[in-house]
Amino acid sequence: MIKIRLKKCPVCHSDVKVIIDWDGGRINGKFRQFGYCSICGYHSDPKDSYEEAANTWNAQVSSGHQLPLF
Repeated sequence: MIKIRLKKCPVCHSDVKVIIDWDGGRINGKFRQFGYCSICGYHSDPKDSYEEAANTWNAQVSSGHQLPLF
């Protein structure tokens, strides 16, 4: 697995982690993952892999795309 540097949260400027969506169930035998700020709860959409989740987070933050709060 390649470690991708995540951009800071656009809401509170805290560090962000990619976490596993244990509650979302498995899709194609895998749990999905998403970028998540544990301070304010800002998150990206769940993706199939760490790399996809990290790249989605970084792209949405860079483009100014509004991420869902819940």
